[in-house]
Amino acid sequence: MSEEPQTAEDFERIADEKAKQKAEGWNAYVEQYYRRAIQEGSVSAISKLADYYYLGDGNDNKKAAVLYLEAAKAKGDDCEREVSILTRMLESSWLEPEWSFFGEVLELLAENGNREAKHMIRREEVPEPTDDYGYQALLAETFELPEEAEPEKKEKRTWGRGLGKRPLTSLLYDMGIEFTRSSNGVIKTKLGFEIKDDIEKLKKMGYPFKFSYKTGKWTVMDPKYKE
Repeated sequence: MSEEPQTAEDFERIADEKAKQKAEGWNAYVEQYYRRAIQEGSVSAISKLADYYYLGDGNDNKKAAVLYLEAAKAKGDDCEREVSILTRMLESSWLEPEWSFFGEVLELLAENGNREAKHMIRREEVPEPTDDYGYQALLAETFELPEEAEPEKKEKRTWGRGLGKRPLTSLLYDMGIEFTRSSNGVIKTKLGFEIKDDIEKLKKMGYPFKFSYKTGKWTVMDPKYKE
């Protein structure tokens, strides 16, 4: 299982990847993880989430507008793109006067030279908002992420696969037991009592090792020579 994302960069990177791959359930990651990245301080994630709602599959002008407004505030003098998009939204009547942040959008656009916004403010055409949805409400939203299948774990190679299923020499190599094998198939270890515990394991698996007091080594006939 991969580690849980912790930083703004982690959340934003995963959201970027999911948006690019567009596998099943990607929308939930985009909506949830860009929000988490924003909460951790990412300004770029604000614009990316706004684009998702305005230009992508999110299809929600209210959420797009409040995010473009916050992105513009965060960017300060470098907010030309956000102002341009909000201007287009105002001209297309995609901004609703009852939204709680509608007045702030007009002020932003007026400060950046939008004549329509200036006229609306001057004529006091900004009604009292009836919808209290705003930036903090948006950030507080959570989305259920799809369950991801656990990656299949490769079966760990073990010694105990049974007599005859693996060559004895292979088991000895895996266990780090040095040995020699004569031309007639007799296997002789290079160590003696020091490897008794390992030899006992092999005995339980069916390999009839015997200890030679003459040589001080363990010996056994290689099973593949028994025919």
